[in-house]
Formats: sequence, structure tokens, C-alpha cells
Amino acid sequence: MLSEPTIDTRADRLEALASPVRLRMVDLIYRGAGEICVCEFMDRFDLSRSTIPHLLEVL
Repeated sequence: MLSEPTIDTRADRLEALASPVRLRMVDLIYRGAGEICVCEFMDRFDLSRSTIPHLLEVL
């Protein structure tokens, strides 16, 4: 049985990945071996400049 703190932590992680855009961002980070320039996100996603840092902060 999972403890309440473990459940809360895992729920937060799943919530962060629930957005298709954030999930695509994680995929790009993974394929970039953990390093990717923010400009690459700007090139791939039709989002405002202020939205991308917010999405990365959630991740």
C-alpha cells in the first residue's frame, strides 16, 4: 500500500504530464539527452514566449 506522501508526489507528477504539450516537451528533453535549448521549444510549439517557461516550471 502506498503512503499518502507517495500518492501525493506521484499524483503531482502525473498531473504535470497530463498536458499533451508538456508530454511532448518531456519527449524532446529525453531525445535531447536531457539538454535542449528553449529556442527549440519555441520553434516546435505555437506558444507565446511567456508560456514556455511556465510549462517548463510545471515540469
